Amino acid sequence: MISLKNIYLLASGLALFLCGYLFYPSAATLDNRWSTNQESYSHGYYLLIAAVLLALRQWRTIKLLPISPYPLASLPLALCSLAWLIAHIGNIQVGEQLMLPAIALSLVFLLAGKAIGKLLVFPFLLIYTVIPVWDVLNPALQYLTTIVSSSLLNLFGVPVFIEGNYISIPAGNFVVASGCSGLNYLLMCVFISLVYNHLYLHSLKRQLCMLAAGVLTGVICNWVRVTAIIAIGQITEMQSPIIRDHESLGLIIFGIFTLPLMFFGRYLETGQADETVHNKVGVSHSHINWLTWPAMAIAIMLFANLWHNSNANNINPQTAAVIVKKELATLKLIPSSPPSWGPVIQGADIHLNYQQLAQQPLGQLSDQQLSQQPGQPPSKQQSPQLSTEKQPALRVTIRGFLFEVQGKELIHENNKLHSSSWVKTNSSARLTALNKPVQLITLKDQRSNQQALVLYTYLIGDRIINNTRWVKPSQIHQSLLHHDGATLVTVSLLCNGECSESNDQPLLTLADRLIDTYRLSLNKALNANLNSQP
Repeated sequence: MISLKNIYLLASGLALFLCGYLFYPSAATLDNRWSTNQESYSHGYYLLIAAVLLALRQWRTIKLLPISPYPLASLPLALCSLAWLIAHIGNIQVGEQLMLPAIALSLVFLLAGKAIGKLLVFPFLLIYTVIPVWDVLNPALQYLTTIVSSSLLNLFGVPVFIEGNYISIPAGNFVVASGCSGLNYLLMCVFISLVYNHLYLHSLKRQLCMLAAGVLTGVICNWVRVTAIIAIGQITEMQSPIIRDHESLGLIIFGIFTLPLMFFGRYLETGQADETVHNKVGVSHSHINWLTWPAMAIAIMLFANLWHNSNANNINPQTAAVIVKKELATLKLIPSSPPSWGPVIQGADIHLNYQQLAQQPLGQLSDQQLSQQPGQPPSKQQSPQLSTEKQPALRVTIRGFLFEVQGKELIHENNKLHSSSWVKTNSSARLTALNKPVQLITLKDQRSNQQALVLYTYLIGDRIINNTRWVKPSQIHQSLLHHDGATLVTVSLLCNGECSESNDQPLLTLADRLIDTYRLSLNKALNANLNSQP
């Protein structure tokens, strides 16, 4: 007969397997950073192996401890799963990665118990040193490396000129790129310090000293490395192969610098009073309600993974584009080439460029119309239409994403509101006549000094957002409500001379009609798709 303990172990094993299966796609995104040479996180797989070995090192203690569920761990498991879901909906890859160790550790606490979970906290937390959230340190590290390296070169008599992250010496030019910031050496020294703390140091004060020494070692190691490379370039007139391939030199310098770090750790360890850690082994009693916790863990993880896809937007892009074009035709818009100012958006499901000719004042009729006699019926050659040769044209662009995935999203580092040759000179938040929030900006072409007045807004699910910073949070909120879709709508006008406030009324008027028409067309596309399903 199968014992209750075996049933619980089987249910817990199923929960752990399901955790790995459901969250594996997020974990797989780390491979690109961990498997790339000369990358700040290229030691990721080595650290993962080290974390596994540190966990196995606790096995002798773990097998003596009773397995006892820790129900309070269900709360951090639920919160971390929710945070993962929010990051997944917002296509925030690093957010998904940050939640993985926390979800796994919470699951261990919930199923194995508090005593066993405590023994595995360090191996799980160690993984955070190779999750690519530390890239935010790159600009500061680049700046410090540039300043310190140039100062050291001046100290040794090498004339140096600095411009940004560029270092110029008589023999040639160097750039302290993001890969030369020293983030990789910093993270590896921090890793060594943390492991040494875990294995040999018990006092918090000593552990902080060791960690600080690791940070300084990693930073100073890179300063010396960059200075040495530039000095070699000066000495060899840029002919040394080290100038083009300096990874080996960096590893040698790193190895030299880790020696004093280890000696310092040994110094901190010496004289430390022996501390014996006593684990209080409690007596566990099996209860049938234990099976509640594996079931709860499975339910939480399934909810986080299936919620976003349970009612996904099924609008067909081709169908939506056809319906949108048909509806926009009612606004007297005609297809046109993209406007000269932008926007630069890649991968949109709906990618449309239109123009609408503005109404021309009566005093600006064509010469042919002015020559026509009053009461004379217009001929085919003398049609009483307004001249369109010099009319200012309102430009309309629509970049719509019906459903976003990682890398194919409206708000992305590669997407820009306008091309690089245009700069923003003015910006103001406005409301249309129908109280739709829009942003009105003035752009100026750096080459021709041509100015453009641009009105733009974002349609996020059922909301209208005129602030780019709030697009991602709004997408997360709307996606939780199963209102997918993100669209950038712009209306622009090239100004004759400088743009003035008198130019904005036609843009605001058209924006009202354009937004309502576009949203109506998307609803028609959704209904058309639902009606076509069996």
